[in-house]
Amino acid sequence: MRKYRTKRRFFYMFHCYDWRDFEISHSSIKEIDAVLSSMDSMRIALKESLEQQWKIEQRKNKQMSALAHDLKTPLTIVRGNAELLLESNLLETQKKYTEYIKNSSLQMQNYVQTLIEVTKSWQGYQFRPEKFDCSVLFKEIEQQAKSLCMINNLNLLWDCKYSTNQFSIDHDLFVRAIINVVSNAVEHTPQEGTVSVSITEENGFFSFAICDTGKGFSPEALKHGTEQFYMDDESRNSKTHFGIGLYAANSIIQKHNGQLILENSEETGGARVTIKLPC
Repeated sequence: MRKYRTKRRFFYMFHCYDWRDFEISHSSIKEIDAVLSSMDSMRIALKESLEQQWKIEQRKNKQMSALAHDLKTPLTIVRGNAELLLESNLLETQKKYTEYIKNSSLQMQNYVQTLIEVTKSWQGYQFRPEKFDCSVLFKEIEQQAKSLCMINNLNLLWDCKYSTNQFSIDHDLFVRAIINVVSNAVEHTPQEGTVSVSITEENGFFSFAICDTGKGFSPEALKHGTEQFYMDDESRNSKTHFGIGLYAANSIIQKHNGQLILENSEETGGARVTIKLPC
């Protein structure tokens, strides 16, 4: 009877209190006291580890928020000067390039604002899906992809085949995800190389395939490439790569109930990122 009461007290102590803060009392049985003492040591170690992790995350959020605020000023200057240039007498080609600068700086400002909102809120960015015209949406993505390739002296192969007219997405997040993947491909493709973007529709799903002619993903990157701040990728190492682009793209696609797949292309030998989303 005594052993039964002791076991019941042990069960009660373990399950009925906050396991991070409660203090374990001792019984009169040596073996159970040893177990309780060991569990208490584990509780304290785990509590300290979680608190340390929390502090690190808080510092990280503050640093990212401060960086986002600092980026707003130069972006405003870039956009303002681009708008001034558009008011002057420019050649048609100059006007086209200046429009790229203006639109890209505006897009970056929106990204910075999103980053500020995310770092300030427990909830993160509020997901706002709306219906968009597919032809307009894909044309916008094509223009941005062309601009990225042109600046980096690369060829863009664009192939777009679909039948659905409208697509329910969060516009800013979705465009950001696709362009992050395209930007990643551009970054790792040698000059005069090729980046290809293929959009197809099959069995109620859109498939976005972005391929490059770079060195491809390493075996480790194929496993961990979508993890936040992952940079241990020898085959695609870059001073401007901080392990955020593919992580952000994957997070956004998951919000849209889609899937992002990393692989290497048998045709080009480079990387291939496929995004699948329900129509």
